[in-house]
Amino acid sequence: EDTIANLTREATLEEVFHNVLENACRHAPRGGRVVLSLDGAARPGWLRVEVRDQGPGFTQEALERGFEPFFTRRRGGTGLGLAIVQRIVEEHQGRVTLGNGPTGGGVVTIDLPLAPAR
Repeated sequence: EDTIANLTREATLEEVFHNVLENACRHAPRGGRVVLSLDGAARPGWLRVEVRDQGPGFTQEALERGFEPFFTRRRGGTGLGLAIVQRIVEEHQGRVTLGNGPTGGGVVTIDLPLAPAR
């Protein structure tokens, strides 16, 4: 827990999207697509961001443990990326979930509250 706290102290939402998009690109097949979609209508006052890839998707174990610090299925990975993503999103009072698309590929969904208009 302290490792995550120290790493997220200076981190921002930019880090969240960099990490999620980099992971999606890494898992998409050569020539495959990564799709980023934004939806402000799904839930009033919130922004939903989805990142989808055309890779193999998340295993059941990764769905269950993906945000656990030091859990990784990638050779050379630290297992901190998604744990940091979750921590930053939660610090912004948001929520992040992992899933698989209906035709395959991984889906990372990030819901963030919108700031009230001034």
